[in-house]
Amino acid sequence: MFSERAPESDIVTHGSLRVIRSGSVLGVIGPGEVAGELAVVDKKPRSADVVAHTAATLLKLPSSAFDDLVSRNGDLARGLMQVLAQRMREQAS
Repeated sequence: MFSERAPESDIVTHGSLRVIRSGSVLGVIGPGEVAGELAVVDKKPRSADVVAHTAATLLKLPSSAFDDLVSRNGDLARGLMQVLAQRMREQAS
């Protein structure tokens, strides 16, 4: 389980994770999806907890590595903005 820790994101390479806030499940993320993306963008604690839904393998991406990747890859930055926009829309509905 990951809960409000140092800014880093976790990329799911296998399995799935549940995203939980205030006891409510916000969603389930799977391979190729990211948890903790807001924390690496704004350098603040995570806004939700993440727990394993199934056995999972994660790739850790520290904030400094994220910053380097985004500054060198515009497609990655645009993709992240799309993910953030989608999640914001889901929260609003």
